[in-house]
Amino acid sequence: MSDQSPSEYPGDDDPLRSLFVRHLQLEALPVEASERLVQRVLAEVQNVYVTPTSVPKQAPGHLDRFRNWLGGLRPVQSLALAGAGAVLIMLLIVGVSRITPRPLAAVTTVAGGDATVLRAHNGSFRTYHDGDVLKVQQGDHILTASAVVTVSQFADQVAVIGPSAHVEIAQLDDANGGTQVDMVVHAGQVRADIGAHLDANDRYVIHAPGITVTAHGTVFSVEAIADDETIVTAFEGEVEVQMGDQFVSVGPGEEVDAIIGGALLVGRADGQHDGGPTPILVAVDAADELHLLAAPQASAPWLGKLLAGRTFQIEEQDPTGEWYRVCCVGNQSGWVRVPAAKPAE
Repeated sequence: MSDQSPSEYPGDDDPLRSLFVRHLQLEALPVEASERLVQRVLAEVQNVYVTPTSVPKQAPGHLDRFRNWLGGLRPVQSLALAGAGAVLIMLLIVGVSRITPRPLAAVTTVAGGDATVLRAHNGSFRTYHDGDVLKVQQGDHILTASAVVTVSQFADQVAVIGPSAHVEIAQLDDANGGTQVDMVVHAGQVRADIGAHLDANDRYVIHAPGITVTAHGTVFSVEAIADDETIVTAFEGEVEVQMGDQFVSVGPGEEVDAIIGGALLVGRADGQHDGGPTPILVAVDAADELHLLAAPQASAPWLGKLLAGRTFQIEEQDPTGEWYRVCCVGNQSGWVRVPAAKPAE
């Protein structure tokens, strides 16, 4: 190192420069290189000794505070919190299930013939035969040929669809905390048997040409005679029938023949079509013992027995000419085989 003092060098009034000059071994360097070296060393010294500007520390966010809170919980507290969270999730699931309708399937049986079911979810169809058991859902259509189809919708709620009928399951779910049933009878007859009283959240409705039938826990039938005529008969309890702005209540043993454009008049259940032709009657001889069947087949379920000496209204005749649908036994229509019977004079 040189014995020369820093005062012998120009610019020694800068303490940083003086420090550099004092400890730098003098070598013969070009002036420009020496100046660049001095500037570089001074820059490095300044980076080391100058205090950097402090950056303000940000306050922790909500998520950070929540994480810190969770991290401070004891094991027992963590288990309790996890259990409470599971219960909350279950309550949310139950609440959503009560608000959102849950489509259901109804067990359905076919008896005495064939029936075709049109599936709403995929547009397919299939024909079922006597003894088949299947499930129908909301939106499905049931078309019966000679069969009687029984649809078990809910506990104590059964709908029996007669032959030559077309019925649509418009709604079948448990929304609003109750049972929801809505059917559309496009043709033929449906007999509804509701064994238990319906609660305030339950709904059982059948639509037919021009009318709406609402049940409140009863046994009744809805038969679509034509595009503008429907007969509603109550066997037990009461049903409400609406056509336009007309409302009537039909009680046990009563019926209403609803014809679009006409008046809703409640009368005794006699099975007569007020808008149709004059009914044909058939008499049962004392020697005969005829049974009323659910379908025009000998293997069909029995609905009752035709008593001797009585006359019955013939509502329909099957293509063979041997089977007649007559009314009424126990306030319901059914099929009877009377090959030798002649219409009464």
